Amino acid sequence: LTKAGIALHRRAVAILGEVEGLRTDARRVNAAPLPLLRIALLASIATTLAPALSVLARKNFGIPELSLFAGLATDHVALLRARRADLAVTSGELFEIEGLTRYPVMTEKFLLVTPKGFAGDVGDLVKLSKKLAFVRFSRETPVGLRVDQHLSRLRIEVPRAMEGDRSSVVMAPVAAGMGFAVLTPTLLIDGLAEGMEIDVHPLPFTSLSRNILL
Repeated sequence: LTKAGIALHRRAVAILGEVEGLRTDARRVNAAPLPLLRIALLASIATTLAPALSVLARKNFGIPELSLFAGLATDHVALLRARRADLAVTSGELFEIEGLTRYPVMTEKFLLVTPKGFAGDVGDLVKLSKKLAFVRFSRETPVGLRVDQHLSRLRIEVPRAMEGDRSSVVMAPVAAGMGFAVLTPTLLIDGLAEGMEIDVHPLPFTSLSRNILL
């Protein structure tokens, strides 16, 4: 070796030694259980999933503490960007955040939800809106925006009557016989858990669905 080659060899041996030490440290860290796991969840499934997630984290992964954030897909963007959440179970693709690994969980169709025992025609939303108020998610929510855009594309104009930002708030007037709504199965969970009674029908127009991802 030349003098430059000897110097390079000496430094290379030291650098490779550091790399191997880093690998060993990384294996040691990965082998230890996380002290805390922070999960952002869709508000509509957070209450139902919380007990099971706590048991899963503790028994299967040795994680002693779980921190759950319930909210909308837009809330999840802020939590992940600020690194206040490690995982998010969400309905948004979150393409605005780079470096995320995405795992599809399920695809669910939107459904027409009416009061229990409602005997009117459910084949036309415009006619239905003359008998029942259309209860919908507000436009500031991802679900509300999706439904509004879909109805606009189909040129279905239904008067705005009532709206809310949580699934149980939207579902309550329907269960009380005051209106109808367009919701997905997971958006029904909280209301059903609270004992709300409703009828569910396929949408009377072109199907609409959403993806839930981890």
